[in-house]
Amino acid sequence: MKFLRKVGLMVVGFLMTLAPVNTAFAALTESQLNFYAQNNILFYDPGGCFSGSAFGGGMAHLDGDTVPAKVVNYLNGNNPSGFTLPANAIAGILANFQGESAFNPFRFEGDAYTLTKGYGIAQFTPATKITERLQSDSRTSGYFNQYFDVSYSSTNGETGYPNKTVPEEVLNSWLLVQLDYFFGPSSEFENTRIGSYRHMGGEMGLPYISDSMNVHQAMAAAQSPEDAARIFVWIMERPADKEGAVNRRASMAREWYGKITSGGESYSGSGGNTSQSSGSVMIIGDSITEGSKSQIAAKIPGAKIDSKVGRHFSEGLSILKQAASSGSLSDVVIFALGTNDAGGVTSSMAEEVVNIVGKDRKVIFVTNHTLKADYTSNNNVFSKMASSYSNVSLADWKGAILSKESQYLAADGIHPNEAGRELFASLLANGGSFAAASGSYPVCNTADGMIGENMSEDLAEAVVRFYNSSESDPYMRGLLGKNSCVTFVHVFLRKFTTLGASVTYPGNGRDTARALAAATGLPTSSTPVAISVFSYDSNYVMCGNVGCGHTGIVAAVNGDDIIVMEAGYKGGVGGVRHVKASEFPSGTLFVNINSVIDRDALNSVVGR
Repeated sequence: MKFLRKVGLMVVGFLMTLAPVNTAFAALTESQLNFYAQNNILFYDPGGCFSGSAFGGGMAHLDGDTVPAKVVNYLNGNNPSGFTLPANAIAGILANFQGESAFNPFRFEGDAYTLTKGYGIAQFTPATKITERLQSDSRTSGYFNQYFDVSYSSTNGETGYPNKTVPEEVLNSWLLVQLDYFFGPSSEFENTRIGSYRHMGGEMGLPYISDSMNVHQAMAAAQSPEDAARIFVWIMERPADKEGAVNRRASMAREWYGKITSGGESYSGSGGNTSQSSGSVMIIGDSITEGSKSQIAAKIPGAKIDSKVGRHFSEGLSILKQAASSGSLSDVVIFALGTNDAGGVTSSMAEEVVNIVGKDRKVIFVTNHTLKADYTSNNNVFSKMASSYSNVSLADWKGAILSKESQYLAADGIHPNEAGRELFASLLANGGSFAAASGSYPVCNTADGMIGENMSEDLAEAVVRFYNSSESDPYMRGLLGKNSCVTFVHVFLRKFTTLGASVTYPGNGRDTARALAAATGLPTSSTPVAISVFSYDSNYVMCGNVGCGHTGIVAAVNGDDIIVMEAGYKGGVGGVRHVKASEFPSGTLFVNINSVIDRDALNSVVGR
């Protein structure tokens, strides 16, 4: 697979493989919870980083006697995010893995150690994309030199195993590292949107697939295994002959769909277009759920949806108690309330939900987000529940629409528009909400140094050290020197975002943010936003007859404490400083760049 070879667009990698193993999910204390609420920090588990495995590092297990069966097992919830894909999507993925490698995770493209070619189950190209992870991940690093060998490239067509014997635990780990990279929380599967890729090298078609969907959402929405194969080829693989590849793999996908849905021992797909079996899901919601009812019903057939405009969290508790007393609780309870209770959801209320549902069922809290109120306290409570109970997880509505509210919310800034309703339904059905019984896996706070939307000060310092080093010189490209504020922003955007060198900006700091917004359409704000590019007028340096202005990067916003990365402040090179919101002059423009941050690139500066 020529896996996401992009022109002018940097690849967003899977940062989790660089994280230390930590299988203990510590609950937030009340004092921590209060601190984060007071400082507007949405915090997902202070220590919950994982090595990319749903099993906490070391050797791991996937059920199945063949590699395809193991992949089905992985895509049916046995993965770090706990997501479950519908059978259509799984069949499309299997068809492409079969066409790329015959399912052999040790497969070389060719018969030599040619790292510029493909390797592995998806034929990751160049091979270094995945070999670097196999070398560094604790599950495979000790075996890399022995099993990264062309002698394991020959494949048993029935099982996908190499013809040369590989211990089962080694094969499982080798496969898991690749699947975690491919499908993980920060992967291209999650971060690549359909967008203009549907028009490259022909027309993907499938008008029911929105340009705003990411690949995960699009695959989950596929109406047939043939459509899923087409989406995967067009957006993820991008071969030279797209139609030819689609034609070959569509029939393979149909065959796999039959195997997955046949109920045999080797495959356990969910069937149809849903992640859950009929009647196994109960959803209690307010007007956001009510407005999305038809979309949810289409994606989770048979789900019991109890929603009402204006419903409060306490009313949902009453409904839940009644269902429990009548013996009608479902296996999965999605609690999508709190929008009408900004700051009013307490830990005791959320714990009551968990206690009523019981430890043998799953609870999913949906995070709250609108443009009309602050839901930090509610969301911190939900996060605390997910970090405290192994059967509780989050459906992160806030994370799904943050900085994209104009795309997914109606004019009132509260309720989803048509695209938002589709996204909301996909989030509930396929967006990582149905966590595996082994726990809900949090956003990692290590290599990317972020807490919620914030970048840590340690990471900001590492970014500045990179900028001040000679390693940043290739990104300068004849700019104004390291004591120029504009140069710092140029380097940051080229090195640490997916924009790369595809967008150019003017030479004066006062204009940089405005030009960035105009060129990219990224959201803007008149108040500090983490992580954002800012620009304002300043007359301490003159450019002709006008002030050059100043530009930099807001790394974090903690109440009135703003962490800024910049160069050229009073003539200095790159540095980090703390400022107050009031220190930004009136008219300062902030451009939110969260959605284009390249976390893989940020990983590269950790520890410098």
